[in-house]
Amino acid sequence: MNATAQRSFHSDHSSQVIPVTEDTQKSRSNVLPQNIVADDAFKEWFVQSFARYLQANFRNPEHVAAAFGRRYQTALNWWNAENKAAGEIVGLVFLTMPDAVAFFLAEWHDR
Repeated sequence: MNATAQRSFHSDHSSQVIPVTEDTQKSRSNVLPQNIVADDAFKEWFVQSFARYLQANFRNPEHVAAAFGRRYQTALNWWNAENKAAGEIVGLVFLTMPDAVAFFLAEWHDR
């Protein structure tokens, strides 16, 4: 399999596409196995799981908005699984809520 043809990313500082190959990885273990789950399927799983996590750990969307410093509508969209949270919010959840890892692993295994 040609990893260069399969995956690439755009640098934030230019429009140049930088190929991701085994040579550009720090180690072979950092190369994700292909076809674990389709990208769209993972996004759908995540948006649903994130909504369940919020509903299990916060009183309501207002509480979510206050906790994450986001607008009510944004929190409501997460709560209703209409939008997925951005990376920094997900990172914040994992850094500040120790049970999040176990929750998402269980959700993943139960899918």
